[in-house]
Amino acid sequence: PLGTGGALRHALPLIASKRVVVLNGDSYCPFDLGHLEQFHQQTAGKITLWLVQVQDKLRYGSVELRPDGQVLAFTEKSSRSPAGLVSAGVYLFERQAVAEITDGVVLSLETDVFPRYVGQGLYAVVGSGPFLDIGTPESYAEADQYLEKSLGIGQQT
Repeated sequence: PLGTGGALRHALPLIASKRVVVLNGDSYCPFDLGHLEQFHQQTAGKITLWLVQVQDKLRYGSVELRPDGQVLAFTEKSSRSPAGLVSAGVYLFERQAVAEITDGVVLSLETDVFPRYVGQGLYAVVGSGPFLDIGTPESYAEADQYLEKSLGIGQQT
């Protein structure tokens, strides 16, 4: 009910560490937590995103980066340039950044929280895929097939 940002802020009393990894529940992407944390510490970022290159970003917004990994902008879904960088739904937050989210308000991480940090400590690492989204029946079926084949996870027939 509070959206992804509001829900994260609501969980603040349960976060005892200096940093917290946040994962979307409707996608899958392998990521290197050590690399993500190392980059996050090097940049002294407040929030670091894990991005992947996709051939068809039309279903997603895309992310524009500076060469140093600082996020410049989020571009909403567009029919221009179908390939690009998208968020893989993997984020590393400083606890303080979670505390700065307004409590008790419906907020989206992607549209409300992240844009506020552009130029203010928002960075991203580009990793490899695959990026599997389960937002449509077709992509859910593709994810199920991939996970069953690659990891032995999935529906048993």
